[in-house]
Amino acid sequence: MSNPLAPSAALLGRARRALHSGEALPVDLRDTIRYSWIRSRTAAAPLERIEAPYVAPDGSSDRLVQAAGPILDRFAQQLAGTHVSLVLADRSARVVGRWAADRSALTRLSRLSIDEGFVLAEDAAGTNGIGTALEELAPVTIFGEEHYAESLQRLVCVGVPIRHPLTRRIEGVLDLACPTRDSTGLLMPTALDLGAQIERELSDRSPQRERAVFDEFVARSRSTSAALVAISEQYMVTNAAAAELLEPRDQAMLWEQAKECVRSGRVVERALSLASGDTISARCSPITMGSSSIGVLIEAVTDSRRAPAKDREDERHAASPTGATVSARSVAGIQFERDLAALLHQQVSRVLIQGEAGSGRMAAIRRLHAGLRPDTELAIKPAAMARVRGQRGWLTALEGLLADPGITCAITDLEDLDARGLRALAKIADQSDGSAPLLLTSSTAVSPGSLRISSTVLRVPPLRERREDIPDL
Repeated sequence: MSNPLAPSAALLGRARRALHSGEALPVDLRDTIRYSWIRSRTAAAPLERIEAPYVAPDGSSDRLVQAAGPILDRFAQQLAGTHVSLVLADRSARVVGRWAADRSALTRLSRLSIDEGFVLAEDAAGTNGIGTALEELAPVTIFGEEHYAESLQRLVCVGVPIRHPLTRRIEGVLDLACPTRDSTGLLMPTALDLGAQIERELSDRSPQRERAVFDEFVARSRSTSAALVAISEQYMVTNAAAAELLEPRDQAMLWEQAKECVRSGRVVERALSLASGDTISARCSPITMGSSSIGVLIEAVTDSRRAPAKDREDERHAASPTGATVSARSVAGIQFERDLAALLHQQVSRVLIQGEAGSGRMAAIRRLHAGLRPDTELAIKPAAMARVRGQRGWLTALEGLLADPGITCAITDLEDLDARGLRALAKIADQSDGSAPLLLTSSTAVSPGSLRISSTVLRVPPLRERREDIPDL
């Protein structure tokens, strides 16, 4: 049965000719496909056959396979008489499992290098249901000739990213594939339902004790900008501030501190020497479930005793929201650190970062993310990409990101949007619930009022006003 959503052959023919000739792709090509083809062409992905590299199993995807396997086994038994295949890939686009009622369907996939161990990222396989879903961080449907590689053009593929319900990190992708002649509009709803089942299974397989530790970590992350580490029996999780402060060699020492805290069942405070030579003051608090200690929360800040400061230097070093020490000797630098600290203290959810090119706007984004919502993923979206994807497609993708409470969105270089694009962006921003921060950057030539987006302005001074700070920066 043909799918009414499939693109016209004439449009794809024009797009394919433009692809081969290196010309601009038709603007009426579906945004997801147009953008993916541009990425694939930039990466020099092969046009005829995919050249997927093989990576041997290493155990990193065992948790995903164990959660998804029984679900996909049961569903595959219902596929008798169809040519639908199920393909599971990990977060690196490496295939870790395949299912089908028709064994010949799996044989056909193997001939295309869609087999366990092969990595179907866009740079090797071009536009496809697995690699493109990971690039878009959203469900995708690839119809026949929309595939970048010609060898895949007899397939329709639907890819759905799978996130861990606790950490909200991408665990992998589920792809449903079938011949184009068997395409149906039910592929996407089916894939979404199976993906949701796998995510629930991942959550159920996480021990209740681990879920409780992670919940405690998230709750504390929302109220502090300090470096934070949560340790359970099975894992250690850090916020961005702790990741910047700590080194891998520090993990053994932290585990020992956690064990001592669990044994004592009380808060332990002490100075700790890190592998970097820094000294931190650490507060280790037990996380309990009933009468049992199930984990430890370690909150650390850089200890001022590590470098005894002279009185005149007290104003020169402002505390970074990431827990590190940021040197600021210039008047402009000190003022910037104070402004940044004030925004973090107020937990401002929308910030417009203005500064010249090279002044450190991206560094400010990362520090704000670390201090405001380190439990979210940081998605950086250059406004210039609206010219590549087309403004409508870029805004549509952005709307999805702003609706996700697990993502902090940073939109850079707003001056690259025209007046119409700025109005549309303001409308989308107003409609979002504000549960995650929205960070924006622009040059100093842009008037904040012209952006039509309610936000607090953070000005990053140019380096010529911070010459004293350059050696430390």
